[in-house]
Amino acid sequence: MLPLWHLCSRDLAAAKLALKEGTHKEVTFASGYLPYKQAIPTAALRKMVDRQAEKDEIVVSMHANAHLRLWESTNTNQRGESLLEYLLGHDLEVLNKGSKATFVNRVRAEVIDVTVATRQVGPMIKNWHVSDEVSCSDNRYIRYDLTICDMTETVYRNPKMTNWATYCTQLEEVVKSCPGTIRNTWQLECLNTSLTDAIIGSYTDNNRICRIQTNRATTWWNEELARLRGLTRRLFNTAKRTGCWDTYKSALTDYNRAVRKAKRGAWRRFCNDVNDAPSTFRIN
Repeated sequence: MLPLWHLCSRDLAAAKLALKEGTHKEVTFASGYLPYKQAIPTAALRKMVDRQAEKDEIVVSMHANAHLRLWESTNTNQRGESLLEYLLGHDLEVLNKGSKATFVNRVRAEVIDVTVATRQVGPMIKNWHVSDEVSCSDNRYIRYDLTICDMTETVYRNPKMTNWATYCTQLEEVVKSCPGTIRNTWQLECLNTSLTDAIIGSYTDNNRICRIQTNRATTWWNEELARLRGLTRRLFNTAKRTGCWDTYKSALTDYNRAVRKAKRGAWRRFCNDVNDAPSTFRIN
């Protein structure tokens, strides 16, 4: 955990955490207080979000002094609407769960503390809750778990990114060293293995690995769609060679129809699971 002193002030503290050793993925965690007499967003909050959101994922927990039905306040005030407008404008999602009060004194109990995050790290925040632990303050402890096991990484090579000039040069050097005469099957097999290794090695040496990290599962994708997509791609390649496009067009129509059906089904399931107003407000 690395403190970010240039972002810290009387009303905000921030630190950076590397999610996994040896990776570039970092998350900035911040805890802030938004004074009631200052307009939202405060200068400290704006400074932190503007500087960090462009290069890191961020998670901000704040005593906002703002009421909004979205985070289960008993009412909505102007500060809550201003804060929501700011969060939507910077693509930050609210992580609050439940209606348990975050501020409790002898006069009232209210939800005025909000935790927000950028979209990539948001799904990694689990078990957000207001703790029953005594805080010796009117403000209750907010606790949550950060999970990194849900992060999946797709690794691939894009042939269009290959440096074909150096690829050909490197492969040519290997081919020159191959024997010019093949006398038996064993020599043929050895030559075949050498050439295969040379082609693969030249390609990997001159084409960088691309990585895509995500923690969001596509709810509507399934094995049948993967099969139809593979079939459609094979028929497209065949059509390019033969000039016969009818079979490909028919397969493409079936694939697109199946995708639309799967998306509609996933959307209906999602809508059926939305059973309260705050859940509905989170749809954007």
